[in-house]
This record gives sequence, C-alpha cells and structure tokens, in this order.
Amino acid sequence: MASAIYILDIWHNLLISRKYKQDLDDSLILSNYVSQKKSQPIFHYQGCNYISYQADDIIILMVSFSNINCVSNLYFCHQFANALKEYLDGRPLDDSSIRENFVLVYQLFDETFDFGIPQLTDFNILREYIKLSDQDSDSETSNIDSKSKSSQKIDTTNSNLLNTSISRTATTNLSWRPKGIFYPKNEFFVNLVESLNLLYLLETKKLQRNFISGQVTCQCYLSGMPRLIIALNVAKDDSLFDNVNYHQCINSEEQDSKQSKVITFTPPDGKFTLFTYQILQRSLHLKPLVLVDPIYKLFCKKNTYRLRITASLTTHFKRNLSLNDLKICIPIIINQTKSQLSSLSTQLLVDYNIPPKFKCKLGNAKVNLETNCIIWEIHALPGNVTNNPNVDDFKLTCEFQLIDRHSLLGQLHELSSVDKQNQNSIYYLSIQTEEKRLNDSLDEDTEIPDLRNPSALISLSFQLPLMAYSGIMVEYLTITEDQFPYQTFPWVKYLTKTDNYHLKLGQNNFINNINDEDLTRASEEPGSSTNVAAVDTSNDQLNQGPPATASPSQRKYSFDEYHIG
Repeated sequence: MASAIYILDIWHNLLISRKYKQDLDDSLILSNYVSQKKSQPIFHYQGCNYISYQADDIIILMVSFSNINCVSNLYFCHQFANALKEYLDGRPLDDSSIRENFVLVYQLFDETFDFGIPQLTDFNILREYIKLSDQDSDSETSNIDSKSKSSQKIDTTNSNLLNTSISRTATTNLSWRPKGIFYPKNEFFVNLVESLNLLYLLETKKLQRNFISGQVTCQCYLSGMPRLIIALNVAKDDSLFDNVNYHQCINSEEQDSKQSKVITFTPPDGKFTLFTYQILQRSLHLKPLVLVDPIYKLFCKKNTYRLRITASLTTHFKRNLSLNDLKICIPIIINQTKSQLSSLSTQLLVDYNIPPKFKCKLGNAKVNLETNCIIWEIHALPGNVTNNPNVDDFKLTCEFQLIDRHSLLGQLHELSSVDKQNQNSIYYLSIQTEEKRLNDSLDEDTEIPDLRNPSALISLSFQLPLMAYSGIMVEYLTITEDQFPYQTFPWVKYLTKTDNYHLKLGQNNFINNINDEDLTRASEEPGSSTNVAAVDTSNDQLNQGPPATASPSQRKYSFDEYHIG
C-alpha cells in the first residue's frame, strides 16, 4: 500500500500529489528523496521506501512506510505515465502539461488508486470512466484519418452515461475489453513494423551484426466480443522469433507450443501492441537492403591535389517496391601514408575556399561541416539496383580541392594579421575549435568517432513500405463473433525502417595516386604555394583554440593557437 504519490519536474519541484496518509510531511519526504537519490529507481531510507520513475520531463514518485511489492508499483508508475500520455495525444510529459491538465491527473489518481493500492491502468477501460470534452469537433473534416476520427469520437450527448458492463470488466476473464461495444463499420488494422540494427563490412563483404526488432500494432474497431486468428508464415517449419513479448490478450503458453505461428486472441478496443519480437541469428543470412560502396581517390591534376569520392548504390529487394526518404552520410576522409603525414608540407586538408563539385542524377548532395561528411538524400529509390560501372543513374561523384597544412597555416596567419576571414578560417578555426571544446567537456570515457580513421562508418536511414525485412507475412486473418455475425474489413500493412544501419569502410575503398616524392618536390619549389617563408611552424602543436581574452586586432597570433584536425 502506497502512502503517497508525487509528480515532480526534472528539478525535483513538486507539481501535484495525492496523499493516502494524512500525517505525512511532504517537504521532509522530498528533501530526503533529493538528498539520498541514487541511480537505482528503488531505495530505502529511514524506514521509507522510495519508488521513482522518470517519464520524459517528469518524475513519478511513490513512497510507502510498509512492506510492499516495489517492482509491481514501479510497473504501475510506468503504466500510469503511458495512460496519461494517451490522454494527452502522445505529447511529451512536462511541468506545463501537468499544470494545464491537473484535473485529469486527479481523476487518474482516483480511478487507478484505491486507498493507496494500484488498481486499473488500462487506457481502453479508463477512457470509459474518464471522458474528456470533445473540443475539436469542428475540425473533423480536416486531413486527419476519417476512420480514426469517427471511431474515437465521443458522443457528447451521452457523455455522462456509463456502460454498466465496464464496472464488471476488471473482474472478468477478459479484463482488457468491456462488453457492449458497437461500430457501424467493423474494421481491424494490423501494422507490422521492423527496425534494423546492421553493421556490414565493405572490405570482407560480410555482415558483422544484423539484429531485427519488430512489433505488431493493431487498431481494433470491432463490435461485440470478437475472436481473431492471425497466422504468420505457417508454411515454414523453422522458428520465426528469438524473443517475443505478447499482449495480455494472448495466451503465451499456448503460443509457445505453436511456435508463435498461429495467434488466437480477443483484442482490446482501439490501439494496442499485439506483440514485439527480435530476430538475431537467422537475420545474419539475409542481404542488406541497401549498400553504398564508395571509392576515395587521391590524385594530382594541374598542379593541385584533389580528393574524388565516388559512391554507387546497390539494392536487394523487389523492383516493384520503392525505398523512401533515403539519407546517406559519407565521411570525408583523406587517407595518406605515414610518410606523407610526417611533415606539415605533405599533410593534405580540404580547401573549403574552393567549392566542391557534385554530380548525381538521383537526389541531392551537400556537405555537412559539423559532422565532416557528405549527405546524399534520395526521395525514392527503386529495387533491384545493381552496381553497373557504365551507368551513372545511381552514382554520386564529389570532388574536393586539397591544400597542404603548411600553406593553410600561412594563409590563416596572413588573414589574422589583417583581421579577416575566409571559408577555411571559419571551418578550421571556428567550427573545429568549438567542436574540440565540446569534446573536452565530455567525460573521459565518452567515445568520440574519428572521421579520418579509414575504418569510419557510413550511416544510412530510410523506410521501406510494403515489406518486412525478415520475410514475415500474415498468411490469413479471420474474425468471428459468436453472438451475431457481421461483415469485417481486415487490413495489413508492412514497414521496414532503420534504427542503426552502418557500413564499415576498408582499405579497398581508398586509392592514393600521389607519390611522396611529388609532395616533397612541390613543397621545395621556389614559386610553390606551399613555400611560406614568413611562417614559423617549429612549435606548431595544433591543439589549442584561441584565448577568449583580447580582441583579434590586439592578439599576437601564433600557430600554437590553431587546432586543425
């Protein structure tokens, strides 16, 4: 039995509370909680049990002076936050949303708690007890889905009436669905969504990691007490899932005996998640849906050094499907030999004073200076695309002009003496200095990815409708109702999206056509741009940003101040 429940903001200020014992000192309880708060959500202090759960920007705190089931009450806090978010149409929970809806929060306290004992937290049942006024009835003709509006709208003329079977629902075998539900049009929607966590090695052409996390969400607009049967790939003999978490309307023991292929259940009303699953080992034999194979080529043209990145696309799904909102982040890497990196005059960097050149027939490409990568965005990509060297329809070519480090330092020194800036000074001094300060403020254990490492990653994000990557399909869906038959309209939709989709570069992605002798000879020529005699680079540490004091015109510039990475 809980003694009190509090809702706090992220700064531990009290927003709203409900006490079930009148002799409690709120200020003492909250001060003890703040002073003794640890990383774990449950702890005991001075005879009091503290159970806290953070949802978005609020903290739900339960306290009890008796011996209670802490895990059960922690799960109640989780369900309470989900029910509150459902009433707020999925908006994030913060201090303003609690203050603006304090009447709703008190009503939830009354319905979900009975003298400090958790009771009902199912939103599908709570919405029959706690009915909000329909203030958006004039907007029913807007672009919102007409079916969801017509099925979820509240009859304001009978808003004070309660279905008598609802009060008995919690004590029946089907506590998640009350009786007496009626819809003029009976529909059932099934959405199968899979998220990919993939790491592919471009050098070995093998999958190092390929995890699939999926969930089946449903929207039920059926009358009465229907019985549904969903069959998933019944023709296959192997087990479909590795880890499954079912909704309470499904008998998990019965499903384990059927190997999760035929699911029989009575659904709750409205939106719910039927089950979630993971596929681990079996997914390693699947091909990546999209592959990007870039070539980084260093070469010399017209006495200038250049970096050309050529990326080609390959897809492994049916031609009649289309991959939407593809975003590819390709890191900008200058992979030089150790001998070329040994001297300032032979270290090459991107010259941002010269705009890069792009060539692509599909989508748009741009450079992101903050992440030092090329972003290639494609609205729609068809399936069964192969890497054909004679076809440029699915290729991206980007060319950068390079400058050696010695010349860049001299250029920055000349600009600082006259208090001017160009593109290189903005990037190498402003952006990189701020990034370095941000990285220095992080913990020492925080891993900062080095984009100049040849083993850097290419990241992709996309959505692929009408297909599940694992190959799971709904073979059939039947709906029956024992009391009275009616016509039903079942709908099934598939979607595959990325969660953490990366391609790892290898040495075969880099070509260096610049000789060490050419770099050394170019830096020693009298008229060369790399010969800057006025620059003293003997103490060039290149690891500290400029001091915050003194104006640019008063500061004495030295190359110890420049961090060029």
